[in-house]
Amino acid sequence: MPLEGLRVAYITSDGNLYIQDSGKPAIQLTSNVANRRPIFSDDGQKIVFYRAVGELWIIGADGTGERAIITLELLRAFGEKYDEFTGLASAAFIPGTHNLIFNTGFDQRTGESHPHSNKDLLFVNADTGEIRQLRAPDQGGNYLASPDGKKIAVQTIDHVDVIDVQGKLLLGNLVARPPIDEYYGISWAEMFWTPDSNELIILPSRTDPAAAGIPVLRMVWRFPLSGGGQGVEIKLDPTPSYNEFSISPDGNWIIYAYTAPEVVIWDSEKPVGIYLGNLHDGTAKLVYKSRVNEIKLPSFYHSWSPDGMHFAFEDDYYHLYFGNTQGEITPARPGDFIGWIDNTHYLFHRYSFGEIDKEQYVNVIEYPLDITLATHIFLGH
Repeated sequence: MPLEGLRVAYITSDGNLYIQDSGKPAIQLTSNVANRRPIFSDDGQKIVFYRAVGELWIIGADGTGERAIITLELLRAFGEKYDEFTGLASAAFIPGTHNLIFNTGFDQRTGESHPHSNKDLLFVNADTGEIRQLRAPDQGGNYLASPDGKKIAVQTIDHVDVIDVQGKLLLGNLVARPPIDEYYGISWAEMFWTPDSNELIILPSRTDPAAAGIPVLRMVWRFPLSGGGQGVEIKLDPTPSYNEFSISPDGNWIIYAYTAPEVVIWDSEKPVGIYLGNLHDGTAKLVYKSRVNEIKLPSFYHSWSPDGMHFAFEDDYYHLYFGNTQGEITPARPGDFIGWIDNTHYLFHRYSFGEIDKEQYVNVIEYPLDITLATHIFLGH
């Protein structure tokens, strides 16, 4: 079934990059090279992808302009921390532009069991090739660009700052948090921008992840960028656990999992399950109770619909459900949720197309084996 507005980029098992618009044949963009992790620009016209260690490449959606924009040779200009073992930890387009921000880490060839971040932050203009270092090693870390493309929230070792795209500090020391657990990364303070880019929502860890038997609980803070960034804590009860939560696009709601400390078998007042929280008044409502009488988190969370009215999640047994801001839950056909197409339609397991509250499912894209992928939805653009 052709689905207008859907564009998918994917990597096949032989390392080649393909692009496919729904209802049309797939087009091969690269040949005989090992590529990984494609990422679309906002306009769907550019795709960046990882190639060799320390290399990020770009290509047009029409197959033109393939070239490297980040290489080890270019990174070496920023100091001795960037050597032959430096790999790219993550990269993301700044909204509305062909500029990217990225950070680096140590490649696994160093013998480490897990790649470690350099806790830096860099900028690259994908059109001109200009690279700037916004934060030196140990001065940055995880990051999130604002929807207007003008601000970046960046984490240091123990707090969060807001900078502009030139690296100038706008607001500093927004929230403190425990030291970083390098391997699991669960003490990172998760961050979300409101759509107007005027407020930052931050969820730092409440407990030390090294404390045995105690789950990582999340505090929730709202920081308006006006008025000096004075934060307000939203005290949800119960508290979000680990990284199992998702903020609605409008910044009004959070869907999250709660689990009690392992010494507690069952708490009738705060059952293990999924809660819907109001991010203004701090009220929380149980919308799904875990079906097993043990301390176990639901398996995974997925994003909200673009209008912030519906959310998707999986239960302990990997069954797919949809919910809404009224707290109503509807079971759906089992299968991995891939993403929303619009406010009521979604992609799930093997690229089937579904609609909330409907039992009919249609295949829209031929499923390629052994892939990593990126999707871009043109609807609403």
